[in-house]
Amino acid sequence: MFTSSKEWFVQLPRSGRAGFLAGLALIVVLFVCLLYWAFSSSYQVLFTELDPQDGNAIITELERMKVPYRFDEAGKTILVEKDQVYKTRLKLLGKGVNLKGSVGFEIFNESDFGMTDFAQKINYQRALQGEITRTIMGLEEVQSVRVHLVIPETGLLKKGDGQAKASITVANKPGTALTAEQVVGIQRLVAAAIPEIDPSAVTVLDGRGVALSRAVPKSGDKNGENYAPDLEGKLAIKQQSEDYFLRKIVRVLDQTFGPGQAIVSVDVTLNHDRLKITREDVLPGLTARGDPDGAILRKKLSSKITGGMKLSSLRADGAADASGGDRQTTEDVEYQHGKKIEQLVSDPGSIRRLSVGVLLPVNTPPEKIDMLTKVISMAVGLNAARGDAIVVYALKPDGSRTTVQAVPADSLLPASTAASAAMGSDLSRAGGRPGAGADRGVIYIYVLTALLVAVVLAAVVALSARRSRVAVRRLDERERERLLKELQTWLTQEAAPVPGDAAGGRT
Repeated sequence: MFTSSKEWFVQLPRSGRAGFLAGLALIVVLFVCLLYWAFSSSYQVLFTELDPQDGNAIITELERMKVPYRFDEAGKTILVEKDQVYKTRLKLLGKGVNLKGSVGFEIFNESDFGMTDFAQKINYQRALQGEITRTIMGLEEVQSVRVHLVIPETGLLKKGDGQAKASITVANKPGTALTAEQVVGIQRLVAAAIPEIDPSAVTVLDGRGVALSRAVPKSGDKNGENYAPDLEGKLAIKQQSEDYFLRKIVRVLDQTFGPGQAIVSVDVTLNHDRLKITREDVLPGLTARGDPDGAILRKKLSSKITGGMKLSSLRADGAADASGGDRQTTEDVEYQHGKKIEQLVSDPGSIRRLSVGVLLPVNTPPEKIDMLTKVISMAVGLNAARGDAIVVYALKPDGSRTTVQAVPADSLLPASTAASAAMGSDLSRAGGRPGAGADRGVIYIYVLTALLVAVVLAAVVALSARRSRVAVRRLDERERERLLKELQTWLTQEAAPVPGDAAGGRT
């Protein structure tokens, strides 16, 4: 059996022996890997995306606990054995390992009784910064946070005129960004966690140092009197207003002509001035006969006697008798009437002027244009007294156009004070050559098809050439000797005379 196997291996061509040895080596490697996987410990992730400072703190604690660990992904991930993942994680969190370099109120667990007031204040500020950092780190988009607080000193002998402030630097995860609402939420979170700090005193920066925070109303400014949006906020309000009106107009036109058949442009001019008017009026109180009516505030009655007075007119109590002279009586009554005080506050963001431009499909009848002009005016609430205007065109192939002039119109409805909209499709898109994109796509398809055909032809030619080759196998020394002996035998047999031919020649 061994001899036949050896002869079988020797008789194999060189390529066959190489393939056999490679397959045998592969089987051995797979068997060794299987044994290693079966008898080695399985590791799972304990913490990932660690900073060098956090990784150092965790490794120090793991070595103290004598827990085996491994590194992965350039040292940013720490792995431990599968059956110890949750147990180790809970122990680390219970021991207060400072992740992300933040320390919370656990700093007071080991406070010294001989600590000075200054050290206590510093530790309290560090604890506040750490707790705020941990809270912000809970956001899905946040990768790391740095919090800096400025808390003024207070005391009996100090005025305390300083204002508390905070600055926060947020590094986002790749491909993510904080929204404006989240930034405002961070500002309000810090203002609620720190005494005597306003949201406007909290500055939020991103990892590149760009300010993300915007102006927000102060905590004591209930009516927002001291609040003024910045340029970006004003543009956002304008865009939201234009989008609102645009959706209303497009809904009408899509139901009339079909989706995408009309072009709409809306521009809204907003008034960002704050106006406050206080008016005080006295409410007159009159009866049905026109007499003054109201609550009596003061009443004064005065009498005056003129002429001589006889001694007989005096009564025993010292008062004078009316028969002794002329008496004049004056009554003065002061009434209190109602008072009305009105305070009108106009917030920023009201519409100052609304302009609408509409392009309708080709050959739209003038009657239909007039009808749509009135419908659109009603839908957006155009106000002629405010200066609103609408222009509607119907384009024709020959370049002429049917026009409805701007409507300053007394026939338009009073304006509603909502906001308007900007259209995503514009005239430049409508004026471009319609077939350019399609032609370019067809050219790409032709080129890819030609390349694919060329690759297939090359593969067929190579396969045919390979099959047409004659497999020439080199002989070893033993086979060459055997073949040489066979050739010599053939030559000897051909050179020897045939016995039948020799006998016939002699007879």
